Amino acid sequence: AMKGGEGGGVDSWVVTHQELDALVGDVLSCTYDQAVAPTCLKFYHNGNLVESATKEGIKGEVYPALFVAGGAELEYEFDGERGFAYPAPMGFSGVMADRRIM
Repeated sequence: AMKGGEGGGVDSWVVTHQELDALVGDVLSCTYDQAVAPTCLKFYHNGNLVESATKEGIKGEVYPALFVAGGAELEYEFDGERGFAYPAPMGFSGVMADRRIM
């Protein structure tokens, strides 16, 4: 299950490698859907949805953050320019810059 309150606030969520049985070479990814209510943050492990980590009803802005420890190495891809290891789910793309209406 997803833990709240990480990163210094009650409005942050964490999925750990222990929860996912993640191994070297595995791919963790997420989607954030603002197109439908309630908004929905979903996590994936090697392209498969991790239903226990889904968070609905998020309000406000969302910022991706990654953390590794103990000598772990991390490769990341936010915008998809180098290609994602697994195709993004239908209707999703890489992280887009904030578009504020003035």
